[in-house]
Amino acid sequence: MLTVQRRQAHLAGMLDVLGFDIQQTTTLESITQDVVRSSEIEGERLNMDSVRSSIARHLGVEKTDSVASDHYTEGVVQVELDAVQNCNEPLTKERLCDWHAALFPTGRSGMYKITVADWRQGEDPMLIVSGAVGKERVRDAIETSELRLDSVLKKAAFWNSHAQTPLNERQRKIINRLFDGFDGPLTSSKWAKICECSPDTALRDINDLIGKGILAKSSAGGRSTHYELG
Repeated sequence: MLTVQRRQAHLAGMLDVLGFDIQQTTTLESITQDVVRSSEIEGERLNMDSVRSSIARHLGVEKTDSVASDHYTEGVVQVELDAVQNCNEPLTKERLCDWHAALFPTGRSGMYKITVADWRQGEDPMLIVSGAVGKERVRDAIETSELRLDSVLKKAAFWNSHAQTPLNERQRKIINRLFDGFDGPLTSSKWAKICECSPDTALRDINDLIGKGILAKSSAGGRSTHYELG
């Protein structure tokens, strides 16, 4: 447990030395990843840009590329933020009902009514954080946080170094996707599809980023040509 405590203290120290802007970015990106990954486990694929924009609005973080969110995404974000910001509050039946209401405002999922069972005598969901199982979960959470923090720091450092670099919204969108975990290799055809632009526009955007040293072309040619962060 001592090792876990040391790693936890190290992680907290890393966050303390960050500037306020990067701390905000770290929080925003970490919660965004949590919402998207947790939803994937439940079989729901949420739009990361939409989730990020929703969280940014709730946290009061300014974003120029805000994306509209549907009701379900807003509900998931509200539940996640409540769980994070009020992590020391007891997990009561009333709180669980509030979470259900955020996700299912009518109290139903399709044709089925959403219910919350009563806690059985002696069952306390907070006991999960104690004992060997709790320690293992804390350790896993710290390792995940360390990996996410490293990713967020790299992303923040990139945007800090390119604060004055002229980039259009399509380029910013794809760069963020690459830092967040792009699905497969980046090709000009994927660029055109994601940004809803012509192939010629996609190629111009890509070549512009290559010229600025932001993207690099893969060694594979022809149909296998793809691009990655330089």
